[in-house]
Amino acid sequence: LDCLGCTRLSCLRFLSHLHSPSGHYDEPEILSYAIPLICSIGADVRHFATQYPGFGRAQSQPEQSLAPPAQTPVTPAVYILTTNVSTGGVSDTSNTPKSVENTLSGFYVGGQLLPAAAQIVGRELKNGRGLPFENGGEDLDTTIGLGFLAGYDWRKQGIPVRTELEYAYRFRHDFESIEVTLGNNITYKDDLSTHSIMLSVFHDFSTSSEWKPYVGAGVGWARNTSSTKRAPAGAAADQTIENSTDNLAYSLQAGLRFELSSQWIGELGYRFINFGEVETGTFSGGDSVSADHHLSHDIILGVAYMY
Repeated sequence: LDCLGCTRLSCLRFLSHLHSPSGHYDEPEILSYAIPLICSIGADVRHFATQYPGFGRAQSQPEQSLAPPAQTPVTPAVYILTTNVSTGGVSDTSNTPKSVENTLSGFYVGGQLLPAAAQIVGRELKNGRGLPFENGGEDLDTTIGLGFLAGYDWRKQGIPVRTELEYAYRFRHDFESIEVTLGNNITYKDDLSTHSIMLSVFHDFSTSSEWKPYVGAGVGWARNTSSTKRAPAGAAADQTIENSTDNLAYSLQAGLRFELSSQWIGELGYRFINFGEVETGTFSGGDSVSADHHLSHDIILGVAYMY
């Protein structure tokens, strides 16, 4: 019988062990290959002829009788030939478990530590008196925040992006403004905190390593809450007020994600985010402090768990 399955050149050929009318068994035509054979086009040849101890020797070796015992029914040798033509390799007939990656749903949750350099831009003192205002430009301060996120990786759907919904809280950003008056300066000390919810889209670049660079952008909502103490230099009493401003926020981000295990992902990145306007509210004297932009330059230290 010819081995069937090779769609290209035949790799080997054996005569069947069929009982002939004369009462003997045909001798197999044995090519000079060892058994089992690996076909050059990727065929995996296996045989079921263990009862023939000489089967599989080259022609140069002494031939042995391949006939089974007389009382044993004649059983043709069985050859299994499987070919993986699409990949040019040997197909795996074993029940290999799917990889963990293939069984993941694409959903993930995570957390982030967000050390940052926060910045107040375009500050203005509003009091109607037209007095000089110090520290009226930019004010930079180091802050820290915490983020919690949930996302979905669309690569399982053939789309090389991730979408992510993140809530973050940023602790106090301190900045100070001084109104210069004749012999009685007024200092405004502001502790600014921010809540934000951002919807972001990321593109992960494919690499041959466990480190995957990405870029992304986001848009969302931010609430800047300003707790401001107005402290005159003289005998006048201090006054503290609190005010919140809701704004449209946007962000740009880039970084690296890396595999900690089959389901845990680490992240190191940078993000620029604009939280919008800041307003202290109006004090009893009619004065207030405002800023056009609350900016943050985040270092992202994150971890995510893939489901």
